[in-house]
Amino acid sequence: MNYRFIKLSVLVVNLLLLCNCVKHVPGPKGEQGTAAPQGTLKMTYSAMFNIPSAAWTLDGNRYKTSVPVSTLTDYVLTHGDIEVYMKVGDEWWKLPYGVGDVFMQAAFETEIMDLDYAKIHDGPPAKPEMIQIKLVVFEPAR
Repeated sequence: MNYRFIKLSVLVVNLLLLCNCVKHVPGPKGEQGTAAPQGTLKMTYSAMFNIPSAAWTLDGNRYKTSVPVSTLTDYVLTHGDIEVYMKVGDEWWKLPYGVGDVFMQAAFETEIMDLDYAKIHDGPPAKPEMIQIKLVVFEPAR
């Protein structure tokens, strides 16, 4: 008897679920809208840099280096966008990049890209070997 009750209950639940199904019937199509405007930024510069181990200077608990980049103008710094990527193995990773307590980050000033390689705990990390960096600059579309 208990088996019949369970079987009947499952049947009733399934019937209730099936009765509550609503099929979507699309309505008539409206008028075509206006095209979206172009994006507000466009890529204006892209370059790769090989930062050798000798370029890094120990500053307390972090290694620092600066790379001159003439396209980092005041206009780009205030109105544009800058993305920096670091090659790790065969993949490019966007900065800031961190693994465990070691991280790499970038900062910018007029015509200079500053890179900072640090370890949060237990002193400075090992001095970086050759690091490949990719810099991409976006400016407002005019």
